[in-house]
Amino acid sequence: MSDLQVRLAAQGDESAISALILALTPVFFDDPAATVPPAVAESLSPAGCLERIESDAYRCGVAIRAGQVFGTVAVFEQRHLYHLFVAPDQQGQGTGRALWQFALQGCATGDLTVRSSRVAVPVYERFGFERVGEMETRSGVTYQPMVLRRGAVEQET
Repeated sequence: MSDLQVRLAAQGDESAISALILALTPVFFDDPAATVPPAVAESLSPAGCLERIESDAYRCGVAIRAGQVFGTVAVFEQRHLYHLFVAPDQQGQGTGRALWQFALQGCATGDLTVRSSRVAVPVYERFGFERVGEMETRSGVTYQPMVLRRGAVEQET
């Protein structure tokens, strides 16, 4: 882990971010063989990733080891965890937590939300998020709405 670097995403990172997320899209769907809907594919394209990197509404970060991007995080409007992805061969090594800590640095106080894939729910629960309602599907993507009630967490510390 000592060679792990987490930094703000920059122009030039968009292709690696897009490739990483697109490789992991099967976790979004009930049917892993499902085709990525066009609007979702466009959002996850290098151009879509660059839009987020350059937007003031997002704070995007990347995890890098040996010059390779193997994790990414994006927070929207300081209150919604938009993306958090780690390459499968790098999972379980603290990279997700490092990206999460990076993301928190740019968040406003108060509650944070995330739309978690089924497989990521336990990760977000370890970060303190709670499930809110039932699993939902929108634009072909299945997710669990979750919230981190930071007021309660801040009072405990």
